[in-house]
Amino acid sequence: MAIYGLGSGTAASADVPLNGTPVTVGFAGTPMPDDDACELEVTLIRTDGTAVNVATESLTGPMAGELGANELSSLFQEEPGQVTLQVRTDCSFAASITMPPL
Repeated sequence: MAIYGLGSGTAASADVPLNGTPVTVGFAGTPMPDDDACELEVTLIRTDGTAVNVATESLTGPMAGELGANELSSLFQEEPGQVTLQVRTDCSFAASITMPPL
C-alpha cells in the first residue's frame, strides 16, 4: 500500500492477516518547489490501536528512509487487523507499508 501527496497530509489503511506480522514503512519527502524547507511526520497506528512515530523530519532537500520491524520492534503486529499509515506534512511526499507475502 502506498500514499503520496503535495503539501498536505493523508492516511491509508492495510489489513494485517496474521499474528506476528512484521510491517515495513517507507517514506520520502522534499520541500515544495517554492519552499526552502518543510516538515514531515510519519505515524503508524498498529492493529492494537497504538500510535508509533516512524519519522519526524525537518527537510531542506530530498530524503528517503525505511524502517522495518528489525529496526523498530513496535512494527511487529501482535494481532491481525488493520494498520493505518498517517502522514502530516507540508512537503511533497510518498509513504508505503509493506508486509511479507503470505
